[in-house]
Amino acid sequence: MDLVFPYTKKRKDFGRHPNFTVTGPEMLVDIASNPAMQAHFTPVPLSTVAVQCAPEMSEHEANTESFSIASRGMLHKEGGWPKDIDPNEIDHLNMFRKKVERDDVYISAVKSLTGTTEELMKQNDAIDIAEHYFDDVVPDRSQDITQPRCLLTLKDPNKVKRSAAMISWHPDERGRIAVAYAVSQFQRQPGEMSPASYIWDLENPNMPITEMQPVSPLVSLQFNYKDTHIIVGGSYNGVISFYDPRKGPLAYESSPIEKCHRDPVYKVQWLQSKTAMELASVSTDGRVMWWDLRRMAEPTEVLDLVNKADGSMLGGVSLDYDPALGPSKFMVGTEQGLALLCNRKAKSAAEKIAQPFPGHYGPVYAIQRNPFHSRFFMTIGDWAARVWADDVRTPIVTMPFETQYLTTGCWSPTRPGVFFTAMRNGFMGIWDMAAQQKAVKDWKISDAAITSMEVHTGGSLLSAGSADGSVAVYELCEGLAVAQSNEKAAVQGVFEREAKREKNIEARVREQRLKEKQKPEVPVEIKTRPLTDKDTKEIEEDFLATIGPDEDHTPIPLE
Repeated sequence: MDLVFPYTKKRKDFGRHPNFTVTGPEMLVDIASNPAMQAHFTPVPLSTVAVQCAPEMSEHEANTESFSIASRGMLHKEGGWPKDIDPNEIDHLNMFRKKVERDDVYISAVKSLTGTTEELMKQNDAIDIAEHYFDDVVPDRSQDITQPRCLLTLKDPNKVKRSAAMISWHPDERGRIAVAYAVSQFQRQPGEMSPASYIWDLENPNMPITEMQPVSPLVSLQFNYKDTHIIVGGSYNGVISFYDPRKGPLAYESSPIEKCHRDPVYKVQWLQSKTAMELASVSTDGRVMWWDLRRMAEPTEVLDLVNKADGSMLGGVSLDYDPALGPSKFMVGTEQGLALLCNRKAKSAAEKIAQPFPGHYGPVYAIQRNPFHSRFFMTIGDWAARVWADDVRTPIVTMPFETQYLTTGCWSPTRPGVFFTAMRNGFMGIWDMAAQQKAVKDWKISDAAITSMEVHTGGSLLSAGSADGSVAVYELCEGLAVAQSNEKAAVQGVFEREAKREKNIEARVREQRLKEKQKPEVPVEIKTRPLTDKDTKEIEEDFLATIGPDEDHTPIPLE
């Protein structure tokens, strides 16, 4: 962007106007030559030097000799016997052995070979100074927390920068990642904005390796866990589309726009099934839809998110399926701050939304069950992260409120008690439930707001997408990636203890309410008497003393 600042100045401030006239030459100084001084000077010879402005460069080529490599193998079954000896005949072999042992040359040959064999055997007795002792003892590195190291940054190649709405790691390849790009302020989408999303290779972070060209920008996407070439994407216009890089950048299958969501699809997730062709999607239009890739003409099932308290529709912004609980149970985070525990196989529509969990003052941007303890789950919304249990309506753990709004978060797939949170000011918080219920560290990883976050299944790589379109990949230290020997049991103990405490509090509150209801109502007798002039005067004096004297307003005399 060019920075221009105009300076203004009046004509009179430039000074007196000059007056030029045409005059002839005027002699100022005339110094005559001195022949006597000429003998003391030597004329300098002229030389011509050529200078090239551009740097001189040379080109060289080298080609190494090619070596032909061949793989060969040898199978040794039985060898070293003379041709007239059959190795399969045990009697012939024993007779030949006795004949060789009686030979005088045999003893001397054994003695000569013993020296070489003994030297090789002594090499096996050498001490390995790099040997790792006590393999069964795992060192405690949970306290050795260092700042995540940024490996690389993926920049949105388009001129109009868009937010990294969602990130999905490749299930098999560690160095491949898919990013969905969209403008968070949908009402201000520029006309020249590209709807493309990309698949990146971390070995070549300069340009994406594959491009996906949807009709509407993708808001969510995910790799298929079985056929990793298939990617499902949820668009801003509510359409569910499927992409295969082998078939080109366009979607090879999409849902009809009249049968899909009416709002942006904020989360799509594959379901655990034999065919790996079923998935679920959630949108702010208040519906959860189930789809089958083999029959995309319409959704296989639709669930309306209805608030049981007042019957209003709830907009879904986050979704979580845990294969450990089966394909029927799932959780939805809503715009209204409720986390819904749902059961797809319930008999009636009212029973499908089993239990709401109120607690957030804004949208629940992220909801995820603990990878090691499926009974407990985490929600991210407003200014704090909360941990819940399925059978407790109140959060069992509420993190301290941050000064900035939280945007997303996720559990660590390798450490049971570690989870990550992202804030609008570009900071990332790391929490360790096993060590302490407070942030281990807050690090600033972006100048813009963090809009998406995902941890690789290996636990050592974390990707964070920002509102400026950049996706940074960080390497986590060993203290955040490697679980301790007793960490799983310790974290479960913390969760169970807090859940039991909340249950006791709920039971105590119910007991007090029941006692209040059972108390007999005692009528209160209020004795009144008529006010006298003395009482009225005292009330007026107390009122005037309370409000103080009023200097601006004087009483108006009555005529």
